[in-house]
Amino acid sequence: MKVLITGSNGFIGQHLVSNLRNEKGISLVLSSRKYVESLSGLADQFIFPSIDSSTDWKKVLVGVDAVVHLAGIAHDTKLNPKNSDIKYIESNIKTTSNLARQAVKAGVNRFIYLSSIKVNGEETSINKPFVADDIPDPQDIYAKSKLNAEIALKKISEISDLKLVIIRPVLVYGPGVKGNFLNLMKWIKRGIPLPFALINNKRDLVSINNLINFITICLKHPSAVDQVFLISDNISLSTKSLVKKLARFQKKKILLLPFPKILLSLVFNLIGRKELSQKLLGSLEVNTQKNINLLGWRPSQDMDEVLKETVEFFTKYHDV
Repeated sequence: MKVLITGSNGFIGQHLVSNLRNEKGISLVLSSRKYVESLSGLADQFIFPSIDSSTDWKKVLVGVDAVVHLAGIAHDTKLNPKNSDIKYIESNIKTTSNLARQAVKAGVNRFIYLSSIKVNGEETSINKPFVADDIPDPQDIYAKSKLNAEIALKKISEISDLKLVIIRPVLVYGPGVKGNFLNLMKWIKRGIPLPFALINNKRDLVSINNLINFITICLKHPSAVDQVFLISDNISLSTKSLVKKLARFQKKKILLLPFPKILLSLVFNLIGRKELSQKLLGSLEVNTQKNINLLGWRPSQDMDEVLKETVEFFTKYHDV
């Protein structure tokens, strides 16, 4: 099986390439922004400084059996609000549709699209997790662009032989993670007191290892076709518990201050960080029973094991 991975130089892409390059019967074609010397001779590499709705994928797709589409603009609060709509529409909808249409013409059999749990919504009530068949409830332009990309892909799939798989992961963590997860580890390393002693929310995470394992199964499993999957480690953690675990693996003492949730939420909103408030204070759980029923998939790696690896990588490569 010949597999094209777009966004292969990103956090998820690098881990996926590392895993699939050793998978028997799979050869790789990579689309990324820069050439990776260590993969020379192990994978065909196509370098695009950027991709958009006019990108010509003809040469890239020759002989490709499956596409794993990771490329796109991630949720970014730093984007200028005046043109963020246009950028999300171009990158996450039009660019994805263009690739899928060309994949159909090239005879690609399967298309795996990495979407986002934000398509389901921002928050769940405790013990009332999202399920794959929920009516989508995207709250911001990023989530709406991911949903509209899903809809566009479904339309293309319905009028062609392209077999579509949509995966909506929760927050992905692992060695090399960036964003808010990286910032949290930095805060702990600096010994900054954190106001989460009273936060008993429930949030699901997915380790990069478990996500990659799930994508690998979806490349081949016949029951994955035409399905939407939610993916997590099947373990819910409060922000307080996560901070304690990360501090323990960093061998750092952490002072957790007892600030009421309502006060913290107000502060985050006043400084324009409503989204961070939801991630740190709110709950987000997903039900992955569908993955077990259809694919026989269960998380293959323990959360604490990957959290420890994540901290070790952070400690080795980040100066704070």
